[in-house]
Amino acid sequence: MRRLLHTALLALLVAGNAAAQDTTRFIRIFTQGEKIMLEVPDTLLGRRVMLSSVLRKSSDSSLAEGTDLSHGSAMKLGKTDSLLLLLRPSDALNGLDAIERALPIKKYSADSSRFTVEADKLFDPDWESVIRLKGHKYGEYSIFSASRKDKLTALKGTRSYPGSVGVLRELTYDLKLSSLFGEMNGTYPFTGEVETCLTLLPEHLIKPLKADSRVGTRTVQRREIDSLSGGIRAQAWVARWKLDQGEHIRLYVDTLLAQPWSDAVRDGLLAWNEAFREAGLGDVIEVAPYPAGTFHAGDPLVSTVSLGRGSSLSANLTVDSETGEILACKLSIPTDFVSAVRRKGMVQISDVDPRYRSYDLPADAVAEALQSRTLSTFGLCLGLSRNLAGSHAYSPSQLRDPDFTRAHGITASVTDDVLFNLLARPGDQERGVVLVSRQLGCYDRYAIRWIYDERLDRQAWLESHGGQDEYLYLAQNNANTDPRGVANDLGNDPFEFYRTQRTRQQWIASQAVSWIDVPGVSSSFKDLFADYVWLEVFNASRVLSFQLGGLYVQDRREGSLEPKYTAVPEKVQREALLRILRDWDEFSWLDEQRDLLTLAGANRDVSSFSRANYWSDMRLAQRLPLVAMSEQVAGSGYTVEKALRDMEAELTRNIRRGGTLRPGEEMLLARYAVTLCQASPILTARQKEASGKELTLQTVPEVYAVNIEAPCYQALLRLDKIVKKAIRHYSGTEKGRLAYLQQTIETMYYTLK
Repeated sequence: MRRLLHTALLALLVAGNAAAQDTTRFIRIFTQGEKIMLEVPDTLLGRRVMLSSVLRKSSDSSLAEGTDLSHGSAMKLGKTDSLLLLLRPSDALNGLDAIERALPIKKYSADSSRFTVEADKLFDPDWESVIRLKGHKYGEYSIFSASRKDKLTALKGTRSYPGSVGVLRELTYDLKLSSLFGEMNGTYPFTGEVETCLTLLPEHLIKPLKADSRVGTRTVQRREIDSLSGGIRAQAWVARWKLDQGEHIRLYVDTLLAQPWSDAVRDGLLAWNEAFREAGLGDVIEVAPYPAGTFHAGDPLVSTVSLGRGSSLSANLTVDSETGEILACKLSIPTDFVSAVRRKGMVQISDVDPRYRSYDLPADAVAEALQSRTLSTFGLCLGLSRNLAGSHAYSPSQLRDPDFTRAHGITASVTDDVLFNLLARPGDQERGVVLVSRQLGCYDRYAIRWIYDERLDRQAWLESHGGQDEYLYLAQNNANTDPRGVANDLGNDPFEFYRTQRTRQQWIASQAVSWIDVPGVSSSFKDLFADYVWLEVFNASRVLSFQLGGLYVQDRREGSLEPKYTAVPEKVQREALLRILRDWDEFSWLDEQRDLLTLAGANRDVSSFSRANYWSDMRLAQRLPLVAMSEQVAGSGYTVEKALRDMEAELTRNIRRGGTLRPGEEMLLARYAVTLCQASPILTARQKEASGKELTLQTVPEVYAVNIEAPCYQALLRLDKIVKKAIRHYSGTEKGRLAYLQQTIETMYYTLK
C-alpha cells in the first residue's frame, strides 16, 4: 500500500501532458543577491534534464581544461505547490522515481505559467552529481580525495543557452593524490573555473542497444531484474548518436585555428564518413566553422572543435545517461600540439623521415600528425572505446609493404592511438610505405556498422568476423594479461618491434646533437633528449615484458568449445625475459654519446642508472603472479620456479664469475632481494583471504600471489648463498659493497623467520 501511495503521489507531482509542451521556452537563470534563481515554465514539467560540469580554466595542466567533472545523470522535473522536484527516473529494480533535490518555489507569474525557485542546492559543488573529482587522472597520478575551500569559492557569472542554463564558479581544492603504490603524502592545491549546466534532454528516446564485449564501445549502465534468475544485474547500453531518422552529426570548428590546422581537423573528422557510408547511412558528419552572431561554443548541446591548453587532444561527450544517446561532443586541440609531435617524431620516426631531424617542424608534418590524432580522438566521440588490439593485427612485413599500407593503413583501429609506423626502416619512405596513421582500419568500419546499421543481423555479423586478428577487440583492463593489447606497440611480432626500436634509438643517439645543439632549441628539450631516447628503449622492453605470464584471452560465447585462455608459449616467455635482462644491463652505446649526455649536465652514466633502477621500473617481478596464473588456468610450461631461476642466473652472472662489480650492480641485486622478500609468506592470513576467490582478469587474484610465495622464499635463500660465496672473491670497496648487500639480505631473512 505504501508503495502504491508513493507512486500515486509522484504521478500527481509530474505533469504528463507532453503534447502540450513548448520546448522553445526554456528556463531563465539569474542571481538575486548571492542566490542563484531559476524561472521555470510549467510546460517543462515531466521533461528530463541533466546536470553536467566542465573545467573551463585550470591552474595546473595535470587536470586538463575541458575535463568533464560530473557523471551526467538524467533527472525529471516535477513539482508540488511549494517545491520544484528533481527526480531520479525509476529503473526496473524498484519502479519508483527518487527525489534528488527539492527547490523551494519563491513566486509564480501572474498567469501561473512560470514559477521562480531558489537553485543554490541544485548547483551545489559539493554534490557529487555536480562535481566529482575523486578518481580523475592528475598527471601521472589519480585524485584520491578533494577538499573544497569554501572561502575561496566565487561565483563568476551565469550562462544561458537555447536548451541549457548554467553557472560559472572559481573553485579551490586541496587534493590528495594516489598512485599504484598507494596514497601520496601531503596535499596539492588546485584552482579551476567550472561551468555547471542544467540541460534539457530529448523527448524522443533512442532505441537502446545492448553492449557486446566483442566490440569496444562507450556505455551507460542501468540496473534491471534478470528474467531468468530474478536477481539484479547491471545492463550496459551502447553510447551512440541518434541517426536512424536521417539525422546528422554537425561539428563547428574554432576559427582561431590556422588554415592548415583547420584543414587537417576537417579531414580527420570527415574520414569517418567512409564507415557510415558502408553502414548505409551516407555522409552523416558535417563540419563548419564557428558561425557569427549568437553562437555559443560552450553550449552543452553543440559539438565543437576548439583550441585548449596542453599537448594532447582530448574529447568530452554529453550523453543521455538513461538511453546512451550522444547529444554532443567537444574536441580540444592543444595550442602546444607541435611540442608533442616534435618529441614523438624525433625519437620515433626520424631515421625514416628526415622532416623530423629538425627542431622546427615543417607545416605538412604537423598537419599530418594533427589529422591522425583528430581521426583517432573523434572515433571515441562516435561511441567507440580504445581498442588496444588494433596495433597487433598486422605483421612487420605487411607494415613495410607499400601496397599493403596504402590499402589497409598501419593499424586495424585508429582508436589504438598509433601515430607513426614504428616498424618502418630507413628507405621505406622512398618506397612508398605509409608512415603516419591517417585512414580508418577495418575494425573501425566493422564496429561503426555494428553500432549504427539497424538493418544488420548484429549477432551474425560478429560471428562472421570472430577469430580474425583484424577484428579483435581488447579492453584496457585486459592489457595487463593479454600481450596483444599493449599500448604504444605495433605489429604482431614483439621481438621485431623491440629490435627495431633499439636499433633506431642507437642511430638517433649518434645523430641528435647535430639536430638539437643549435640556436633556437629550448634548453629543456636539450636537457631531456637523452631521457627521451632512454624512455623509448624502456617502452620497447616493457612491450616485450608482457609476454611473461601472458594469456591470450578468448571472448568465448556460451556453448563454445574454444578454450577461454591460451598461454603464451614457454619459449616465447623465456626468450622475452632473457632478452630484457641481458640488454637492459648494457647501455654503452648511449654512454659513448658524451656530447649528447653533457647537454643535460656532466657525469651522466646511463648504464649505472639503468642497472640501479630498471628492476623496479620494469616491474618484472609483478608479472610472477601472472606466470602462476598462466600455469594453472592454461597449462603453461613456464612456471614461477623456472622464471625465478632465469632471473637469478642473469642477475647474478657477473658476481658468480668474480667479474668487476659494475656501478649500481649491488643496488640492482638489493632491489631484487626486496622483491623476493615482499613476495615471501610473511602473513599466513594472506592465504586464508585468497581461498575461494573467483578468477578475474581485472586484477590478478590473491590466490596466484600466494602461489609465488614459496618459490620466492627459496629464491631469497639461494641469493643469500650466492652473495656469501661470491664475496670471498672480492676485496676493498667492492667487497664492502657486497657486504652491505649481504647484510641487507640477511636482515630480510631474519625478519621473515
